[in-house]
Amino acid sequence: MDKKIKDEFFRTIKITSGKNDIVRDKVCIDSYRAYHGLKQPSLDACVAGATDFAQILGADVQPKRQQPSTGQPCGDIVLRSTIGHLDNYVDSVIAGTANQGSKMVNDSTGLICPVIFANDSVLEPNSPFGEYKVKKAGSYYTIAFNRLVWPQKLAGNQSELNTARVIGALTPTGKSFSGRMVFDHTLDPLPEYEYRGRKYVHVEATKDEVLESGAYIQRGQKYWVEVLPIVWQVRNHTNLPQINPFATGKEEHLELRSESGIISGIPFYPEYIGTYSNEWQNSLIRAYLNGIDIYDEIKRKNGLSKKKMPDNFNFTKSGFLDQIYEEEQVAQVTKPRTQTTAKPRTYGYGVKISSDKAKIDDQIKFYVKNGQSFMLHGPSGVGKSRRVQEIDPNYVMIQLREGILPEEIMGKTAYENDKSVWLPPTWYTAICDVCAKDPNKNHILFIDEITNVRPHEQGLVYHIVLERSVDGSDDKLLPDNCVVVAAGNSIFESDAAHNMPEPLFRRFNGHINIPLSVDEFLNWGCQLNEEGRPKVHPIVLAYVASHHELLYSKYDSEKPPEYAIDPRGWEQISDIIYDNDEVVRLSLIENKIGHENAVDFCNFAKTPLITIDEIMNDDIDTRRVPSDFNAQHVLCLTLRCATEEQVPKVRKFIRKYLGGEHLAYFDSVWTEDNDERALLIGRLSDTGAIYTE
Repeated sequence: MDKKIKDEFFRTIKITSGKNDIVRDKVCIDSYRAYHGLKQPSLDACVAGATDFAQILGADVQPKRQQPSTGQPCGDIVLRSTIGHLDNYVDSVIAGTANQGSKMVNDSTGLICPVIFANDSVLEPNSPFGEYKVKKAGSYYTIAFNRLVWPQKLAGNQSELNTARVIGALTPTGKSFSGRMVFDHTLDPLPEYEYRGRKYVHVEATKDEVLESGAYIQRGQKYWVEVLPIVWQVRNHTNLPQINPFATGKEEHLELRSESGIISGIPFYPEYIGTYSNEWQNSLIRAYLNGIDIYDEIKRKNGLSKKKMPDNFNFTKSGFLDQIYEEEQVAQVTKPRTQTTAKPRTYGYGVKISSDKAKIDDQIKFYVKNGQSFMLHGPSGVGKSRRVQEIDPNYVMIQLREGILPEEIMGKTAYENDKSVWLPPTWYTAICDVCAKDPNKNHILFIDEITNVRPHEQGLVYHIVLERSVDGSDDKLLPDNCVVVAAGNSIFESDAAHNMPEPLFRRFNGHINIPLSVDEFLNWGCQLNEEGRPKVHPIVLAYVASHHELLYSKYDSEKPPEYAIDPRGWEQISDIIYDNDEVVRLSLIENKIGHENAVDFCNFAKTPLITIDEIMNDDIDTRRVPSDFNAQHVLCLTLRCATEEQVPKVRKFIRKYLGGEHLAYFDSVWTEDNDERALLIGRLSDTGAIYTE
């Protein structure tokens, strides 16, 4: 939003406790006093309905308590405390109790309802905020401007939008909205796309949740959310005849608060800051709502200089007012393209910006293809070595271990005929042979368990990583088509791990963290191997999907447990089942996951999944259709093996028995990056084969 528009149409208000800590803002959040003791009789007023977008970002709601005017499940509103000397502090309020302040200010599950003070000129016909609609909602009035917008409602055409994204039919508008705070203490940018005259953002769910509409969202999955006009409560409607025909006064401004909690996932401060983390003046949320630079505010004495935070929060170009404002010109829908993603927009330096998150395997392939070294991080058993092996089956490994001899890494010198001769280590000979046999392809030299040896032993591979040389000399270089890849655990993930020396850590072109993710494991496990069967047996996939907590168990070296399980362990259980002619033998399974879990696994396995053949032959026992959401999820994964000829009937089955959300997910995993499959799904959509709510 242009600064001139902000200054002309939005008022700046003072927020003060009556002391010297006055701040002047265009956007704020309500104070506790506005609800308790003055304007509202009950703490129940300290809740608001949560939009789908806020729930997807992690808002903690109470489904049984609903906002009367919207029917949305309610959550706690984040407020500024105005109790005594804490007048200008930020606080969260637990609705319906007297335990104000019992939520920490860094909590990111609360609802934020922005408050703005707009001049009444926004109601004029030529207002830059466009047309508006006024509605009476019980005891108050609401207003919505068609050019003040925000992501709010889960789109009903998830499958269609996924297909449109794959075939390039979505148009980036160049605008983005802020999602939740991510690991580097910034707000996750969510690009806006236009499709058939409507606008959407793609948001990753932070937890499993049932939305007000009844739709089920699953943690780690991405969903399309439609951008819609914000509905504002008109706080001073009793004095606004332009809004309320029964108004008794005449004011020249509108006091507006979003009717629902439209923002969540944003704490006031990152957790690590701690001290003085509850002052409104220097808070992350104030900086974002007002589009300001906190350090600059401190210089201008509009912040707390004596309580300067270690991190600056700068939103001068991406504040809330900038994001809600819808420009007058509307982007045009482009024709479908054959490329797999929408063309990124070109910016000032001639580069193209894409905020799409690449899959881990795609990131690995990028570095390998371009010959750039990188390191894989993650706990034991998460699949680091397996990913390397799948991308390059002919990789060569250097296995570091405690007490490894220098000559095992750098070779040794022998004397023949009074001349010194270098005898290369076995790994060097092997990688040279592999690279020479296939010179047109990059091959991986894999340094595994690099952090499981002490720093001086890690130093043996310095020259390999830093200079692509065995010992730093020019006559012992790695082949040009050799890519150095390392893997290891952090000291927080393994008792055997050591910290990595800084020069070695910095030398890698990239560091890829592989998370412990059930979805990641399921998506990988349902892929077909060379034998044409899923990499992980469907029974194992279904069980893990229904028992998330058993994907990984920690290992205590001081008190070794009965069992330790991880993704690699589940893969081993799958191999046991396959190797035993698909007989699930309790005595073999319990050796890996313990007796109690093994018994539960065997009981679970007694109900087989429905197969594609049964669907094609119309031989479906509806009693075997799983009712558990996670089991339905796995069934969709196993059905992704359907051919182009089988997919119409498979989709019909999913739509009928599992619902539209699972159909959208199936379409997504079945098409992946295949343009021809995406076009087929698009044609099926045009004939009504895609489920829409």
